[in-house]
Amino acid sequence: MNKALAIKYLYPNAELGKDFSVRDDGEGQFIDTWTLENPIPSDEELESAWQEYLKLDNEQPMTQVEKQLLLIGEQLAQEKIARQQSDRVNATLGKHLAEIQLEILKLKGGFTTIES
Repeated sequence: MNKALAIKYLYPNAELGKDFSVRDDGEGQFIDTWTLENPIPSDEELESAWQEYLKLDNEQPMTQVEKQLLLIGEQLAQEKIARQQSDRVNATLGKHLAEIQLEILKLKGGFTTIES
């Protein structure tokens, strides 16, 4: 199931990236952000909407513009995932660097700790 398309089927005026975003961290798609006034749809509601969308899609193929917008939305979602992963790695590296700097200061005698 493509949750972004299922949501667009349920809420045709909703804009991917503005009103909602869908992410996949390797364990399946999930709704990452939701700013619509409507409640977040359940997986069952999304699956039902997806099945309805598939029926509709067979009757009315996507326009080229819709395909491009979907592709752009998916690319933006992937870039957001990559950026978040990079931020987590940078935070971890920054923490380790600070610990190493502290150890260097201790070894140089420029930093002492108070022991109880």
